Amino acid sequence: MALSLLLGVASFITAPALNARMFNVANAAPTLAGATTTAAFNIGNTAGPWLGGLVISAGAGHAGVA
Repeated sequence: MALSLLLGVASFITAPALNARMFNVANAAPTLAGATTTAAFNIGNTAGPWLGGLVISAGAGHAGVA
């Protein structure tokens, strides 16, 4: 349980730093860089639970997700 909490905290801290880095690197199109970064996070937020659901429904159970 504690490791799950730490993973969430680490992700929450990493996202703004990654966005700031993208804005610094993409001088020509900062809006596009921000949108791309946000889209990548949203794809990850969608793919993670979906893949976890596939593992659970395949019969591996909740422990199989880890």
